[in-house]
Amino acid sequence: MVTLDILKNLSSRYEQLTANFTKFVELVEAEVNKPSFLIKGIATSLHLDSNYFTASFIGRTVRYVFSAPLGDSGTLKGMVRCYLMPVFPATEAMELSSFTFTGNGQTNINDSTNNDPLNMTSDLDAIYLALTAIYEGLSK
Repeated sequence: MVTLDILKNLSSRYEQLTANFTKFVELVEAEVNKPSFLIKGIATSLHLDSNYFTASFIGRTVRYVFSAPLGDSGTLKGMVRCYLMPVFPATEAMELSSFTFTGNGQTNINDSTNNDPLNMTSDLDAIYLALTAIYEGLSK
């Protein structure tokens, strides 16, 4: 049975997950806009009020969409789905990848060198997650 406490906890959890997504977006945008960033030409566009942002590179645009579905345990989990936006003649976005994350930003994606979970609120992990989707979009 749904209670006010359950809804209150879900609301609080949603705010926490939204804050993590916002931090992820801010880290990615800050990194790609640094003069010292090695990859030139990545343009970001923020739409946080609509729970997404885009990154465009070499004629391709990837949209990173945040949602917070209810998990099996009855709590919300963060999710980011990455879509390649349509390039003519395509008319629909194509899902490239996705990842889930916890309230502390830990994702279900592991670092390839030490197999630790990436944290979307860490600058290097955030840019890695974003660049992976951009790279995937170039091959489609």
